[in-house]
Formats: sequence, structure tokens, C-alpha cells
Amino acid sequence: MRFEIRYPSGERHEVALEGTLATVGRDPSSDLILNDVKCSRRHAVLEAGPQGLAIRDAGSANGVYVNDSRVERSALNAGDLIRLGDVELRVLPEPFPGTVSMEPGEAATVVRPAGWVPLEPPAPSPQLAPQPAVAPLDLSVGNLPLRPVTPLSSITAAPPLPGRRSVTLTVLAVLWMISVPLHLAIGLFIAWRAGGALGAVAAFSGLLVALLGAAMVFGLWTRSPWARVLQLATAGFGIFLCPFAPAAITILIYLLRPVVEAQFATPKTAPRDPSDGLFAVFLLGTVLLGAVLTGGAVFLLAFAGRSVY
Repeated sequence: MRFEIRYPSGERHEVALEGTLATVGRDPSSDLILNDVKCSRRHAVLEAGPQGLAIRDAGSANGVYVNDSRVERSALNAGDLIRLGDVELRVLPEPFPGTVSMEPGEAATVVRPAGWVPLEPPAPSPQLAPQPAVAPLDLSVGNLPLRPVTPLSSITAAPPLPGRRSVTLTVLAVLWMISVPLHLAIGLFIAWRAGGALGAVAAFSGLLVALLGAAMVFGLWTRSPWARVLQLATAGFGIFLCPFAPAAITILIYLLRPVVEAQFATPKTAPRDPSDGLFAVFLLGTVLLGAVLTGGAVFLLAFAGRSVY
């Protein structure tokens, strides 16, 4: 099975699949991985059998289209155009069509259409007089020989470029990195001032939050799938912290988008997020706003305490 894959960016390349059954989708375990957010993880199945090549919808969200018609299952011929999400696959002819396989000693049977008439053998061409040998043409310029031109038929398109690291995820990892020593310091300070059981609880809580921050730094930097789930849970809890509620809502909206989910599912080949920079700026702004509100609240409480005493 041979196909030409065309991406919306204009990049294209050819693939050849072995066997009689191949899965197509966004899942990394698929036989043919398509880096498109509109493709399902298990989008379609390609089948090669005695009746020829066929494609079957594997329960995809956006459907399978063959020559602009949505199908559940359809036979495929050379030249057919398959559309899965925004990716197009064109069926290419096999390199040796019509090859006949025979057992030893078996005679081949030639099938001719009705009304077939054999052509007369062509008349022998007159013998031409031998021509003198011609010296090869020197294509060098000075002392620099010209390189031969590579024919276009032998040039294949490069595979799609891997997605770059997300700016917003990098900002999140840096914010968690800053929180590690910050929470340790806050826990130790409260333990020093309060002492007793309250101080022990504060020190232990600061240590737990610092360990969580270290794990999130590693998970977000490596774009591990568990880090996305843990960040969603942390942002959901952060909504109830009023000064940082806008930052938590920004993180939830960002992580729930399919293009960001692909960053964690297939980090090396994930598509680029066109809104990545905007989310990074908005996240920094909401975190800064939460820090200013928190500092202002602490200042007001300290001022009110001094007024009372």
C-alpha cells in the first residue's frame, strides 16, 4: 500500500505500508500517524485483500472522505483522494502492476478481450552506418567541474517539521520552579514564628508543595501526559484562590484545547499552536495580578493589626 500524504501547510511525502491491515490516526501506536488535531486517535483502518484495497471508518469524529464523499467503508483505486481531517492521502499505484506469480511448472494463462486482433510485426528498420565516436562534452568552468543535476523524479518531500516547544508550557514550568524555594521559605518562616504543632504543619505543607512544584517542572518540561492531568487538577483547585483565579482559568482554557493535548500525546511531532504566545502573555499578566492582590491584602492585614495594637 503506497500513499502520498499532503498536509495543510503544503508539505507532502510518500509512505509505503506493509501487511494487509494498517491503522491510521493521531495515536502514536498507529501504523500511519497523522499530525492533525482534526484526526481522531483511531481514525480509519486500511485493508488489503483479494478484492483490492479498501478503507474503513474506525469511529472517527470528523469522518472519512473518499473523492469528497463521506464513506463508512469504500474500495480504493490508484489516484483516489482520501481526506482525514485536514490531511489528504492520494492512493499511488503499485510499483509493478500486473505481476503474475506462478508455481514451478505451471503455465501462464493469457486473458485477451473479445475482438482482440494481433498486430503485424513491425518492418525491420534499415541498418544505419556506424557513426564515429564523439568525445564527451566538457562541462567544467575553469578548474571547478559542474555537478550533475538531480532529476525531479528522484526528489522526495521532507517529512513534516516537529513542533517546537510551547512557550506557555515553558512559562508554567518556570513559575513552578520559582514556587519551589518560595514555598519552602514560607513554610519554614511560619514554623519559626508559630512553633509547636502549627509550625510543624506549616513546615510539612511547604515541603509537600515544593515537591509538587519540582514534579510539575519535570513533567511540563518533558511534556509528560500525567503532568497535564495534574496541572488541570491544580488549576481547578486554584479557581477557589480568589487572587489567582484568573490565572487558574487561563490555564484550564489553555490545557483543554486539542492542539495542547497533542503537545503531551506526541511532543516530537505535535502541530504548532498559533495562539501560544498570546496565552503566555495573558498567563504572566494574570499571575502578576494575583501576586499584587495577595501582597496588597497582606499589607492591609498587617496595617490593620498595627492599628489595633
